[in-house]
Order: sequence, then C-alpha cells, then structure tokens
Amino acid sequence: MKKILPLIFTLITLSIQAQHLYSDANAILDKLSIQYKEYPSVGIQFTMRIEENKQITGKTNGEVLIKENMYKMTIPGQQIYCDGEMIWTYQKEVNEISIFEYDETDETMINPIKLLNNWKKNYTAKFIREETVNNRKLTLIDVTPIKQQSYFKIRIFVDEAKNEIVGFTLYEKDNSIYLYNFDKTITTQTPKKMDFQLKTADYPGAEINDMR
Repeated sequence: MKKILPLIFTLITLSIQAQHLYSDANAILDKLSIQYKEYPSVGIQFTMRIEENKQITGKTNGEVLIKENMYKMTIPGQQIYCDGEMIWTYQKEVNEISIFEYDETDETMINPIKLLNNWKKNYTAKFIREETVNNRKLTLIDVTPIKQQSYFKIRIFVDEAKNEIVGFTLYEKDNSIYLYNFDKTITTQTPKKMDFQLKTADYPGAEINDMR
C-alpha cells in the first residue's frame, strides 16, 4: 500500500498536467483563430528550408497571399493561384500552365488560415514548450492530423504577445522536414477573387495543360 499510494498520486498528477498542456494549446489556437478571422487577408513573406537526415538539402523563399480558401503563392520559378474553385500552376522553366479543379482535401500548400479555422475538426493539439529566439518569446504547439496524411505532425511557433504565427515545421512520414519561417506578415490587404486567378493571356506562348 505504501508503494501504491505514491504511484497513484504520480499518475493523477501527470494526468492533470497533460490536461493542462492540451487545454493551453486549445486556448492559444482558439485565440489565434479569432484574431486571424478578423483580417481581410493575410500576406506572408517566408523562408523555407528542407532537412533530411539532419542535413539541409534545400532552401528557398517566397510569398503567399491568403483569403479564406483562396491563395496566391510565388516561389522562384513557380506561381500557384487558387480561387477556391480552380488551381493554376505556372512553371517558368518549361513555360507551362497546369489547371486543376480545387480539392480542399488535397492542398497544394499548408494554409495556416484554413488550419486555424478547422483545427478542432482535423487535428489534436498539444503544448510543447516555450523558447526564446532572437530575444522573442515563442510558444511551440504540435498539431497532429486526425485523418491519414503524408505528414505526421505540424509544429507551430506562436508569438503570444502579438497573437500571431511566426512559422511552422512540417514533419513528413518519409523523414523529411520542412521548416517555414515567416519573415513578414501583412494583414491590411483587401484582395478580390480575381486576384487569385491566373490570367493565361499574361503568359504568351505558355503551354496550357488543362487537367479538369
């Protein structure tokens, strides 16, 4: 009995701590979701690195403009437009435009706004820890997809003082890791649907590959 009581107390304490960690993560994500819903759009300038076997194998930068389920992303040599109905991808190297029907279950990119809006439906969340990076206090939260995905978790970096996401890390099941740092976030733009539609006339001579 003397050994059992401390063990029970320890288990109860761990259970309470776990509940606290999960509830903290839920509260933080809920607060972020409310904040981001108030923005007319979110523009992000980002740096992305790819890591495999603890080695950096790729690095690029780009920018993305997001409004609800619409987005426009530009990275070196490629542009992706999505108006919530269609997706256009332009590859500069081969001067080719591919057109697809939009499928919300098969995202071309991780949309942090959509993730926030639907995280309770699609993910479970857990508070990991707090870190100080470049004199900035950040909160780390892991979200794990409920349904099968190519990745097994996303680690979100949150500046709680400003109530904003400053980056995230995507962990793929093939052991590759994608690290996104948000260099700048703009929340004052008011784009229209046409701003998320690629105009083929702007790319004369491009081969059009219509997959609809």
